[in-house]
Amino acid sequence: EYLEQNCYTQTGISYTSKLTGNVLDLDLNIYIKAAGNYKVTVLLLQDRVFGAPQLKSDGSRQNYAHYNVVRMALTDVLGDDCSTTEHNQIVNKKFNVSIPSEYDKGNMRILVYVQRPYESQPDIEGKRYGSYYVDNCVSGKLGADMQLVLCKNISGGGNEDIIPKED
Repeated sequence: EYLEQNCYTQTGISYTSKLTGNVLDLDLNIYIKAAGNYKVTVLLLQDRVFGAPQLKSDGSRQNYAHYNVVRMALTDVLGDDCSTTEHNQIVNKKFNVSIPSEYDKGNMRILVYVQRPYESQPDIEGKRYGSYYVDNCVSGKLGADMQLVLCKNISGGGNEDIIPKED
Protein backbone atom coordinates (compact mmCIF):
# COMPACT_ATOMS: atom_id res chain seq x y z
CA GLU A 1 0.00 0.00 0.00
CA TYR A 2 1.13 3.53 -0.70
CA LEU A 3 0.41 4.93 2.75
CA GLU A 4 2.36 7.90 4.07
CA GLN A 5 4.09 5.79 6.72
CA ASN A 6 5.29 3.46 3.94
CA CYS A 7 6.26 6.12 1.36
CA TYR A 8 7.20 9.20 3.33
CA THR A 9 9.45 11.87 1.89
CA GLN A 10 12.97 12.46 3.11
CA THR A 11 13.28 16.04 1.91
CA GLY A 12 11.72 19.45 2.32
CA ILE A 13 12.21 22.54 0.18
CA SER A 14 12.05 26.26 0.79
CA TYR A 15 13.39 29.23 -1.11
CA THR A 16 13.64 32.99 -1.25
CA SER A 17 13.55 34.63 -4.66
CA LYS A 18 13.95 38.22 -5.77
CA LEU A 19 13.18 39.56 -9.23
CA THR A 20 14.87 42.84 -10.14
CA GLY A 21 14.08 43.79 -13.73
CA ASN A 22 15.14 40.73 -15.72
CA VAL A 23 17.45 39.30 -13.03
CA LEU A 24 16.27 36.53 -10.72
CA ASP A 25 18.14 35.72 -7.51
CA LEU A 26 17.15 32.40 -5.94
CA ASP A 27 18.36 31.15 -2.55
CA LEU A 28 17.27 27.53 -2.20
CA ASN A 29 17.36 25.32 0.92
CA ILE A 30 16.87 21.58 0.68
CA TYR A 31 16.21 19.91 4.02
CA ILE A 32 17.40 16.31 3.96
CA LYS A 33 16.30 14.00 6.78
CA ALA A 34 18.20 10.83 5.81
CA ALA A 35 21.74 10.74 4.43
CA GLY A 36 21.91 9.48 0.86
CA ASN A 37 22.06 10.33 -2.81
CA TYR A 38 19.77 13.16 -3.95
CA LYS A 39 19.41 15.37 -7.00
CA VAL A 40 17.68 18.74 -7.33
CA THR A 41 16.16 20.24 -10.47
CA VAL A 42 15.19 23.92 -10.76
CA LEU A 43 13.10 25.03 -13.74
CA LEU A 44 11.46 28.31 -14.74
CA LEU A 45 8.03 27.67 -16.24
CA GLN A 46 5.70 30.00 -18.12
CA ASP A 47 1.95 29.79 -18.56
CA ARG A 48 -0.15 31.31 -21.35
CA VAL A 49 2.42 30.93 -24.12
CA PHE A 50 0.42 31.35 -27.29
CA GLY A 51 1.26 29.13 -30.23
CA ALA A 52 0.28 29.28 -33.85
CA PRO A 53 -3.44 29.21 -34.57
CA GLN A 54 -4.86 25.73 -34.33
CA LEU A 55 -7.86 24.27 -36.09
CA LYS A 56 -10.90 23.80 -33.85
CA SER A 57 -13.57 21.12 -34.40
CA ASP A 58 -15.94 23.73 -35.92
CA GLY A 59 -13.38 24.60 -38.62
CA SER A 60 -12.34 27.96 -37.12
CA ARG A 61 -8.82 28.80 -36.04
CA GLN A 62 -7.75 30.05 -32.65
CA ASN A 63 -4.45 30.77 -30.90
CA TYR A 64 -3.78 28.05 -28.36
CA ALA A 65 -2.45 28.88 -24.88
CA HIS A 66 0.21 26.49 -23.60
CA TYR A 67 0.80 26.05 -19.86
CA ASN A 68 3.80 24.75 -17.90
CA VAL A 69 6.24 25.57 -20.71
CA VAL A 70 9.83 25.14 -19.53
CA ARG A 71 11.61 28.38 -20.38
CA MET A 72 14.88 27.89 -18.50
CA ALA A 73 16.66 25.21 -16.48
CA LEU A 74 18.82 26.57 -13.66
CA THR A 75 20.24 23.08 -13.06
CA ASP A 76 20.75 20.07 -15.27
CA VAL A 77 17.23 18.94 -16.24
CA LEU A 78 18.04 15.50 -14.79
CA GLY A 79 19.17 17.16 -11.57
CA ASP A 80 22.31 18.47 -9.91
CA ASP A 81 23.81 16.50 -7.05
CA CYS A 82 22.73 17.53 -3.54
CA SER A 83 23.68 14.33 -1.71
CA THR A 84 24.73 14.26 1.94
CA THR A 85 26.52 11.76 4.14
CA GLU A 86 24.83 12.92 7.35
CA HIS A 87 21.20 12.89 8.54
CA ASN A 88 19.25 16.13 9.07
CA GLN A 89 21.29 18.36 6.78
CA ILE A 90 20.45 21.53 4.88
CA VAL A 91 21.91 21.84 1.39
CA ASN A 92 21.94 25.41 0.10
CA LYS A 93 22.07 26.36 -3.58
CA LYS A 94 22.16 29.91 -4.92
CA PHE A 95 21.27 30.98 -8.45
CA ASN A 96 21.51 34.31 -10.27
CA VAL A 97 20.06 34.31 -13.78
CA SER A 98 19.06 36.85 -16.40
CA ILE A 99 15.63 36.09 -17.88
CA PRO A 100 15.15 37.12 -21.52
CA SER A 101 12.98 40.24 -21.78
CA GLU A 102 10.56 38.59 -24.22
CA TYR A 103 9.37 36.17 -21.49
CA ASP A 104 6.25 37.30 -19.62
CA LYS A 105 7.59 37.26 -16.07
CA GLY A 106 4.07 37.82 -14.69
CA ASN A 107 3.11 34.36 -15.98
CA MET A 108 6.31 32.63 -14.88
CA ARG A 109 7.02 30.50 -11.83
CA ILE A 110 9.79 28.51 -10.24
CA LEU A 111 9.54 24.72 -9.99
CA VAL A 112 11.94 22.86 -7.69
CA TYR A 113 11.97 19.12 -7.22
CA VAL A 114 14.25 16.79 -5.30
CA GLN A 115 14.83 13.21 -6.48
CA ARG A 116 16.01 10.04 -4.74
CA PRO A 117 17.26 6.77 -6.24
CA TYR A 118 14.56 4.11 -6.53
CA GLU A 119 16.51 1.61 -4.43
CA SER A 120 16.36 4.07 -1.47
CA GLN A 121 12.59 3.46 -1.11
CA PRO A 122 11.71 -0.25 -1.30
CA ASP A 123 7.97 0.42 -1.69
CA ILE A 124 8.38 2.34 -4.96
CA GLU A 125 9.34 0.44 -8.10
CA GLY A 126 11.19 2.10 -10.95
CA LYS A 127 11.58 -0.61 -13.53
CA ARG A 128 10.36 1.59 -16.40
CA TYR A 129 10.96 5.10 -15.11
CA GLY A 130 14.72 5.57 -14.84
CA SER A 131 16.95 5.57 -11.78
CA TYR A 132 15.35 8.35 -9.70
CA TYR A 133 11.88 9.37 -8.52
CA VAL A 134 10.58 12.73 -7.23
CA ASP A 135 10.73 12.76 -3.44
CA ASN A 136 9.34 16.28 -3.02
CA CYS A 137 8.61 19.46 -4.97
CA VAL A 138 7.43 23.06 -4.60
CA SER A 139 6.42 25.77 -7.06
CA GLY A 140 5.81 29.50 -6.71
CA LYS A 141 5.80 32.81 -8.54
CA LEU A 142 8.97 34.65 -9.48
CA GLY A 143 9.95 36.89 -6.58
CA ALA A 144 8.00 34.82 -4.02
CA ASP A 145 9.36 33.34 -0.82
CA MET A 146 8.26 29.75 -0.23
CA GLN A 147 8.85 28.83 3.40
CA LEU A 148 8.66 25.28 4.69
CA VAL A 149 6.47 24.78 7.75
CA LEU A 150 7.08 21.55 9.62
CA CYS A 151 3.94 20.23 11.28
CA LYS A 152 4.26 18.48 14.63
CA ASN A 153 3.14 14.90 15.27
CA ILE A 154 3.19 13.87 11.61
CA SER A 155 5.06 10.76 10.54
CA GLY A 156 7.28 11.12 7.49
CA GLY A 157 6.65 14.15 5.38
CA GLY A 158 8.80 16.87 3.93
CA ASN A 159 6.72 19.85 2.84
CA GLU A 160 3.89 19.29 5.28
CA ASP A 161 2.76 22.84 4.60
CA ILE A 162 4.05 25.77 2.58
CA ILE A 163 3.54 29.51 2.93
CA PRO A 164 2.03 31.23 0.95
CA LYS A 165 -0.81 28.76 0.45
CA GLU A 166 -1.96 30.12 -2.94
CA ASP A 167 1.27 29.11 -4.69
